[in-house]
Amino acid sequence: MTTGTALTAGVENGVSTGTAMTAGEETGISTGTATEGSIDMASRVQIVPSSFLGLEREARRAEQLGVLRICADPNDMPASNDKREGFANKIAELIAKDLGDTVAYDWWPSRRGYIRNTLRAGNCDVVLDVPAQYELVAASKPYYRSTYVIVTRRAEHLALTSLDDPRLKTLKIGVNSIGDNYTQTPPADAISSRGINANLVWFTTFYDDEHQPGDIVNAVAKGTVDLSVVWGPLGGYYAKHASVPLEVTMLPDSDALTGKQFAFDQAFGVRRSDRELLAKLNDAIDRRRADITAILNEYGVPLAGNGTR
Repeated sequence: MTTGTALTAGVENGVSTGTAMTAGEETGISTGTATEGSIDMASRVQIVPSSFLGLEREARRAEQLGVLRICADPNDMPASNDKREGFANKIAELIAKDLGDTVAYDWWPSRRGYIRNTLRAGNCDVVLDVPAQYELVAASKPYYRSTYVIVTRRAEHLALTSLDDPRLKTLKIGVNSIGDNYTQTPPADAISSRGINANLVWFTTFYDDEHQPGDIVNAVAKGTVDLSVVWGPLGGYYAKHASVPLEVTMLPDSDALTGKQFAFDQAFGVRRSDRELLAKLNDAIDRRRADITAILNEYGVPLAGNGTR
């Protein structure tokens, strides 16, 4: 779900944290406040519908069979894809193994309605890489925290560390938009609030054959833009695999001027009624914390507090 992120970080997806879910409303997991297209008000009352009880029965049946049923985006690298190559896929496999389970996936793009069409529809019991404050799910303990980053070409020696740098007024800046209505990620909004708009170059977090997650970072490598401001996992991963050396500099937890949040805790999401599963996930996360961090480091994910990679 991409905090970018990110579902990302995400917008109901968007959780996109820059990733179509990137964290926040990105994405995608952008990483801001996540909303779903429409929320059934019946879900706010205390009556438990029979259909919901059916979901719980399916969840218990899957548990008895030793299967961890997961919903994820099939094209949201570096978090997930349908080849199970993302870091969230690897972490899910690690947690499932710890619980003595196997993993079964249901794939759904991180778009508006993601939770409604996955977790609430009963197609799975766990969603990957959602912001820990995501109001549509019960979130596990965070298994990492990242923030948005500035990606530049190392050879240019720009040494950009702040959105207040006056050079941003003339440099060409890649930023993510969420969906077709050009909703801005938190740092894109913060940049616009500084009167910087004409030199922004937009990259969608709704991916398809034409638009891919790494486009915003590859544009820096190719010189199409001077820098990109992107959800950390996406920036770190694609910078690591870029055709030229790139510099990845983490932004602070929040923006002093606008108060926009840049850093987000990322977690698994389950139905609010699945307390037993949530407890098991939390225990497994605690047991495998070191292994999870090793996976994140392998993928170049900037962990908040680590500075420049």
